[in-house]
Amino acid sequence: MRLKTNLVVAVACVLWPLSSFANVTPLKVAVVGGFSPTFKNLMPVLSRQMSKPIEMQVLSIPAIQSELKKTNFDLIITAALDHSATFALPPDLKTMVIAYSPVVLWCPDPEIQMRVRINDTLKNKKIKTVALSPVGTPMGDLVREQLVLPSHIQLKIVPHALSTWQAAQQGDADCAFTLLSLARPNSQYQFLPHRGVKIIAAIPKNSSNADAATQLLKLLDRPLFRARIQHYGYS
Repeated sequence: MRLKTNLVVAVACVLWPLSSFANVTPLKVAVVGGFSPTFKNLMPVLSRQMSKPIEMQVLSIPAIQSELKKTNFDLIITAALDHSATFALPPDLKTMVIAYSPVVLWCPDPEIQMRVRINDTLKNKKIKTVALSPVGTPMGDLVREQLVLPSHIQLKIVPHALSTWQAAQQGDADCAFTLLSLARPNSQYQFLPHRGVKIIAAIPKNSSNADAATQLLKLLDRPLFRARIQHYGYS
């Protein structure tokens, strides 16, 4: 297999709400790319219930790791393999598992037929490029651990699950390994068997707004928000 690497660091910042709470310091949250669309959808209700604006920045896992000892964020939301210890988080941090997600192979082209097994699907010569996150990320490591890609497939390496989905959506890759929440409701996806990814929140030691971060975690643990998270394809 020839490895074609195109590593891009994508950063996005979202602030909610834009006009209310003008004099209130926002809660700054770093979110791993794959979970960021779901968290963005939750931000309006979380902000209203907390009476506090929330600022979200989308980062790759290596970038999140480097932020753990800094003071830039009040809350970190990252990812880990679902059967492993907390991924690259110091054991003395306050953490909470928010959700679990299967990893899927998603192919937007309806002419690419999904076979019974992923290995058989990937033998399709129409699949020439597959987007995947780097070595050292939970999804990237999981795929590399379970699958040997056919020699005709090139990998397009991008920072996280959201950017793998974007690569396939924009035609820069034929398929993508991504999270179920991003592939739905499209039917052109196939589950990676046995294991998935867990989404974990952690409050950095140097958080300047630890009380508000704790309040947000308690909200996410309520049935209302758990139901909303499940609605987006998580368990």
